[in-house]
Amino acid sequence: VLAPRGRVLLSSFAYDQTKMDGPPFSVSEAEVRQHYAGCTLEKLDDQQMIDAMPSMRARGLSGLMATTWLIQLPA
Repeated sequence: VLAPRGRVLLSSFAYDQTKMDGPPFSVSEAEVRQHYAGCTLEKLDDQQMIDAMPSMRARGLSGLMATTWLIQLPA
């Protein structure tokens, strides 16, 4: 349970879901924004991770975007 104005770091992955079923499951930016509507969202980092995670390429992915978010709850 977070207090009002509490902050959370969220790491998400996004990829072509027609190429692979999760886990990890793909979460788009739109989905993050929808789930955290009413909160302040700041995208801290986007990194293409497919070369760092060869097991994901072996599972059929050609791209795997990792995004780090700072989410602040409303007052």
